[in-house]
Amino acid sequence: MEAAGAGGGAGWEGAGAGREALLQFVRELPDDLGFVFTVSTDQGYLHPDVSERLWPAWEVLQQRGEFENLEAAVAEADFDVLARAGLTGPELGYKLAGVRTAREAARRLPAPRGLRKLLKWIDVILGSILAAVGAGEAIKEIKEGVEAELDSAE
Repeated sequence: MEAAGAGGGAGWEGAGAGREALLQFVRELPDDLGFVFTVSTDQGYLHPDVSERLWPAWEVLQQRGEFENLEAAVAEADFDVLARAGLTGPELGYKLAGVRTAREAARRLPAPRGLRKLLKWIDVILGSILAAVGAGEAIKEIKEGVEAELDSAE
């Protein structure tokens, strides 16, 4: 299945939500996380000590190219590897729908509960990517830290 790993080959034909949709999720991830982090700090949902240290950690993560590394890993991954992680076809479509609806709700009403829901849906896909290609751990950890803080915000 060499062609499938290239982003459009036979393995992706008829697969419903495909590699490009997954790559779009990865490309939108910095904006989604940045939105949650900004609202969480601006609204005081995070402990001040955590909030103060979040932004330098976020900056280092971005400077290190973690999002670019994640995108490259997804772009280069073999179709079968992504399929086994539920990152193709109807399974991916379901996960992306969850992220999309949670994103829309969180942007309409950015309260801790909605922000946590968005982070949890992001984690559904990010965890699958991590299991499939071994990339995204640092992103997942900073996301989980903010999520833990939001657990005590209400």
